Amino acid sequence: MKGHDMIIVEVTLKVKPDRINNFIKYTKDNVENSLKEAGIRRFEFYKEKESNNIFVLFEIYESTDDQIKHRETLHYKDWKANVVPVLEEPYVVKQYESVVSDLTELKL
Repeated sequence: MKGHDMIIVEVTLKVKPDRINNFIKYTKDNVENSLKEAGIRRFEFYKEKESNNIFVLFEIYESTDDQIKHRETLHYKDWKANVVPVLEEPYVVKQYESVVSDLTELKL
């Protein structure tokens, strides 16, 4: 696998303060099941230190096809159906390309 073929995604989510426990429950389930997928290299879940209701998912897929397959899984569809209603605003998705990481080789 070449580093430039990987799909690297950061998803930022702002959750309604009274719905944080539900959000965490559904997101943990999604993370646990996502890590079982063959084409997922990383699937991490973080909370912003300065805020109780801002969270980030950091996802690395081996290919675009693996990201598409992930979005077709039952656990992803359940996560999205249960999480979107508890957000204060639509989530923000950013994509990155690897320059150097422990998953790529440095080739200049």
